[in-house]
Amino acid sequence: MKRFIAMVCGVTATLMLGFSSLHATVPSARANLEFDATSVSLTSPDGNFQHLSGAHPDLAFSFNLPRIPDLPPEAGNLELPTEAARSVNLQLPPGFVGNPTSIPTCPLEKFYDALVTAATHCRPSTQVGWVEVHAGNNDGTEEVFTGIYNLAVGPEAPARFGFLYLGVPAFISAGVRPDDYGIDSGSKNTPQAVAVLDSTVHLWGVPADPVHDMERAAYGSPVLPFKGGEPPTPSEGELKPFLRNPTSCGGAATFTAEIDSYENPGVFDVVPLDGEADGTPFAFERCQDLHFDPTMSVSTTSASADSPTGLAVDINVPQNEAPYGRSTSDVRKVVTTLPAGMSVSDSSAQGLGACSTSQIGIGTNDAPTCPDSAKIGTVKIDTPLLDEELDGGVYLAKQNENPFGTTLALYMAVKGPGFYLKLPGRVDADPQTGQLTTTFDNTPQLPFEHLKLELKAGSRAPLTTPRKCGTYAVKSEIVPWSGTAPVQTESSFEVSGGCGGGFSPHLKAGTSDPAAGKSSPFTLQVTREDGEQNLAALDVTLPEGLL
Repeated sequence: MKRFIAMVCGVTATLMLGFSSLHATVPSARANLEFDATSVSLTSPDGNFQHLSGAHPDLAFSFNLPRIPDLPPEAGNLELPTEAARSVNLQLPPGFVGNPTSIPTCPLEKFYDALVTAATHCRPSTQVGWVEVHAGNNDGTEEVFTGIYNLAVGPEAPARFGFLYLGVPAFISAGVRPDDYGIDSGSKNTPQAVAVLDSTVHLWGVPADPVHDMERAAYGSPVLPFKGGEPPTPSEGELKPFLRNPTSCGGAATFTAEIDSYENPGVFDVVPLDGEADGTPFAFERCQDLHFDPTMSVSTTSASADSPTGLAVDINVPQNEAPYGRSTSDVRKVVTTLPAGMSVSDSSAQGLGACSTSQIGIGTNDAPTCPDSAKIGTVKIDTPLLDEELDGGVYLAKQNENPFGTTLALYMAVKGPGFYLKLPGRVDADPQTGQLTTTFDNTPQLPFEHLKLELKAGSRAPLTTPRKCGTYAVKSEIVPWSGTAPVQTESSFEVSGGCGGGFSPHLKAGTSDPAAGKSSPFTLQVTREDGEQNLAALDVTLPEGLL
């Protein structure tokens, strides 16, 4: 281990010293680093553009940096960028996602072993693509071709990839944007050990596809597999898709490239890319062909009439993971209507809090600070993009101080690896029947297989069952991002107990000070038991002399 650390430090120090000492003698040609050229391409294995919605394209991202025009004579053929790249990031359009769970991961210790042995110790099944890096050296430009591997990652990010070039490890981390829940993928604080001039990152839509066998590094082969004329290397992994086009169509989607430098950190050159290098727009097509067949089921915690009850709603969206097929459309909108007679429970009001817009922090990646008293349920989301199920809470929004300005609204808040998913839901009550309808609209363009929302049970449950026995239906309309017809679903529950429907209210009335001829507050209290009919009218006659 000491030998490994010494070797890495020595290589890094030597390269950094040679680069930084010469670079320091040349003033920067720009106020901040800018791309000379950058591009994104989405292709099928045969090289044609792949813009089908829900398809699994190979992605190539290239960038080129400006060079210092006039280096001193002692630099020889050395080429250097005007500034050293610090962070390079690619914002993917909403709905363009990668699924790291479909590919095995390479342990970090195996990845780092290559620094000591100069041979690849990640299994071929963990390779997700390759990268070409051009770096400045005394001979002009050093060309490096090396594999990119799916690496184990902790709770700080949903995915991480790595590659080695010229003895330097580099990482590409994925993150979720809090505004539109699109994916960012890039390298932050890139190593300064070599002077990167330009690079092209290739990621495979289906990494185990045999079409990539000539680009795959064999276990134990040199770190730079494309230099040695390796024979074809099978993946050993399952044929599963990794990248996926959005499942929404209409207009050109945009990739956005960003870069800053160590000389001017935080000052980014931002380049929007809405088409291929030849001008063909990223307009995703044939959304009408995408599969979409969600189902919904509901259950209550109480089968007694007119009693507080919890409610569980489970939405199932079957996903298509065929390697050469197309993905299921993402869910855009869910409208759920409870049956007439099922209403907000009065007993839930005592001690119930509410979550303000500042506490939920929609559009930010800050942790919600909603009070525990505002939590009325839980939510679980099972997505194929992550190994573990996501857990979160359901919170009552503050009356009239929510994104809809309504009396009733909900928030779903879910913690993921390195991000928060926070969705507002509008609740409307029919002014005549009190029937409740909840709407979650513009939900993230991310796939999920199951979403289970449970409103809490018990005497303080937020809902109450209908007063009469019978079968009651909960109806949902689930709308896809593909723009095809919504799916109407229905699930029912039974009310079978406490259905007598009696009516024996109790009356309590009186003044607080019974002294004759004096003024005193008067109190009238009418109560009824759960399961009894509601009051339709009240006629009160005061005793003679009470004015």
